[in-house]
Amino acid sequence: MPGDAGLWADVELLVMTGLRPLLPGVRVVDELPDRLEDRVPLVSVLVVGGGDDRITDTATVDLASFAKIVPYGNPAVRRAVATYTVSARARAAT
Repeated sequence: MPGDAGLWADVELLVMTGLRPLLPGVRVVDELPDRLEDRVPLVSVLVVGGGDDRITDTATVDLASFAKIVPYGNPAVRRAVATYTVSARARAAT
């Protein structure tokens, strides 16, 4: 709805901020860089859907990890993907 843009946190930013300290030496991004094979290991965070009923915000997040181990399309990069659903509610006024 108009005016709701600031109601919920940026889920991509929250997930990236949470992952970075857990993955030292791994680049965590929301857009894949050019020449991916030169920038691995890397985890890509992308919100791919969700909903908002003004009480609960739900985001579906894809995490794709890339490393130089086993061929996947590009023989220099291996890829693994996981999808998660995250829900948040506004805190009640106290």
